[in-house]
Amino acid sequence: MSGRLWLPEIRYPNPHTMFSATNPLEADEKLFAASQTSPHTLTIRFKRHWLRQSAEIENVIGLIDYLNVLERNSEIKCILMLGNPEKRGSAEYVEWQEWASSEEGKAQHASVRMLSVFQQLVRRILKLPQIVLFGDGGRMTMSYLSLGLAADYCVLGTTSVVENPNLRFKTIPVGGVVYFLKERLGHQKSFELLSQPEPVSSRQLLDLGLCHSVCPAGEVEAQLKQQADYYLDQNINYLRALKGALHPDWDALDHWFYWESNHIS
Repeated sequence: MSGRLWLPEIRYPNPHTMFSATNPLEADEKLFAASQTSPHTLTIRFKRHWLRQSAEIENVIGLIDYLNVLERNSEIKCILMLGNPEKRGSAEYVEWQEWASSEEGKAQHASVRMLSVFQQLVRRILKLPQIVLFGDGGRMTMSYLSLGLAADYCVLGTTSVVENPNLRFKTIPVGGVVYFLKERLGHQKSFELLSQPEPVSSRQLLDLGLCHSVCPAGEVEAQLKQQADYYLDQNINYLRALKGALHPDWDALDHWFYWESNHIS
């Protein structure tokens, strides 16, 4: 079971991504934009309407292919991942779920695609040799929180909240968030958090040890850059070895993804 994805892993026999010809690290695609912000730091910004765009397989390929490029890059030491501040949390998820349940959404296998993109993105965040720092200053869903929990460092805005629209649709949040919460908080606290209808504030997440810092939304990126600079001053080989040592139990994570794929999609 180890090392496998429970949805078919995307392969790229003919990469067709639209990366810059002059700088292969520059990208501007439907799901994200990326730019090198220093000799050893790169920033990935996720775009609006992320859920809807993930239904298009070429958009998912663009993101995963780009992360494959990064994995082979020895110059980039830190990767900043920033959520879009204009996303609308539960409201956006509800709109997406209604579309995914329509004939058009079913024809595009929207639910399976969304499940796949979260699972594959979480695995790649965990496996990237670079230090991954995640920041978000807006509204998130439980599934989106999985990206922050997979990262090595996480900063949230003071007004950020995590909403659980899955309660309305009686579905379990995907992307491994249930797995991560159980590993860090145990069964009872995870059950409490995932069953409450009220949004979870960033301060609550900080108190639970699920993020490293909380700051005004407009300062999230600056704080991530400051932390990245701190890591760049350390022994990067040690930090990479430490990240590898702290990897999750791949068999357990794969088992959870298998459960997601068979019970949620």
